[in-house]
Parts: sequence; structure tokens; C-alpha cells
Amino acid sequence: MLQEERFWNSSFAFEVLPPNRTLRTDALTASVDRMCASLPRDILFERIYERFSSDVIARGVFLECLEPYILMDKLVAITPVVMKDFVDHYEEKGMLQNVEACIVHLNIASLDIHQVREMGIVCEMCDWKRSVVYCCLGW
Repeated sequence: MLQEERFWNSSFAFEVLPPNRTLRTDALTASVDRMCASLPRDILFERIYERFSSDVIARGVFLECLEPYILMDKLVAITPVVMKDFVDHYEEKGMLQNVEACIVHLNIASLDIHQVREMGIVCEMCDWKRSVVYCCLGW
């Protein structure tokens, strides 16, 4: 078990983070980046994400750290729960174009099609629609 996994599974993980928001965000980003690169996906998206999602700042940092891994195709599948939170987080920040860029890199099975469809209708996205259709048709 990695040191980060033991730390984030502990009950005091968020209490020992720096109170300064910038330092806290930097510490969380470094930890999430290391875990994305080294932990099995089931641990990352179940136990670790569950722990991060209990803290508003940590949840946002976790979700934003996923974007570069998705865009580089190092992360092609996300659990539907994490994907829903990912879309919601970016929608709240007014950054749905980032979600569109990510969707075309993800395995269709990790998407909540209804949510992505609704988002696409609202934002008039085109690339993700083609990607979803092609993937469903096996092209």
C-alpha cells in the first residue's frame, strides 16, 4: 500500500493539511497526481475518491487533476459516480468546454449518457456527440 493511500484512508488526513488554501491545494494536487500515476483505478475511484469527496476543496482538486490524465489517454475509464461529479464540477465552474474535450477520450461505459446528453443539448456540443455515436456503433 502506498504511503498516500494509507494517509488518505486515515481519519486525520484533512486535518493535517495546511490551512492556507493555496498551500492546501498544492499539497492535494501533488498527492492526487502521484496516486493517479500509481494506484489501481478501483482504489483511486472508490476508497480514495470517497475520502476526497468529503472535503469541498479536496473534491474539486481531485476532479481537476483527472483532466490531464484523460486528455493524454492515460485515464480512459472513470466510474459513473466520479464522472457525474466531474461534469457537475466543471459545469459549476462554467468550464464545460473542458468536459467536452475529455469526453471524446473516455470509454463510453464510464459516461452517464443522460447527463452528458442534457449537457450537450444545453451547450450545443458536437464533438462528443460524434464520439458517442461512433463508439456505440463500433466505428
